[in-house]
Amino acid sequence: MFVIGKTGSSPRPLQGHGHVAALRAYWEGLRQADSLPARDRIDPRGLITALSHVFLIERQAAGLVRFRLAGRALCDLVGRELRSAPMETLFEPASRRRLSAQLELVFTGPCVLEATLTAAGGMLRPPLSARMVVLPLMGMEGRTTLAIGCVDMDDATGMPPRRLTLQRVLREPLATGAAPAPDFTPPPLPAPAQRGARLRLVHSRD
Repeated sequence: MFVIGKTGSSPRPLQGHGHVAALRAYWEGLRQADSLPARDRIDPRGLITALSHVFLIERQAAGLVRFRLAGRALCDLVGRELRSAPMETLFEPASRRRLSAQLELVFTGPCVLEATLTAAGGMLRPPLSARMVVLPLMGMEGRTTLAIGCVDMDDATGMPPRRLTLQRVLREPLATGAAPAPDFTPPPLPAPAQRGARLRLVHSRD
């Protein structure tokens, strides 16, 4: 069941483009019961038709998600190599905070995220519409710190760099036995020392 990530109409699954649907079918095929697919089970040969639109991301800390791999279509969109870049690099600044919050739920839920994306048109840049899916994977120590995804967009993207705007977002909660990603909440700081307790009178004048 999908739940909407933004106020609006009743929740319902997005009907993805071909690459999004292909990746979702591949990911579902790797699942056993309610488990998440492990990273080492992903074989690029199973995604050959969608590979240029596929990405692999890693949650390195709360709010910090970086590309480990990114397909050529995504790199061409922004006009640079995306490996090791924050995922927000692909998006307009106005969408980045919302993107970060939605990605947190992918890892800590875990859940599946689907979204509609757009990019405004301009000189040598036609308006774009796209679909995105982000699917959690089992990472190190049985935690969901990795995810595979896809951005399916028009072929004619125009002159780079282009940045995407996050529009409608849907989430599908997953019941799994995987441990969620750690929340990276720092331990509370110790109470400050009571300085007055260490002071003593060394001289006094009446």
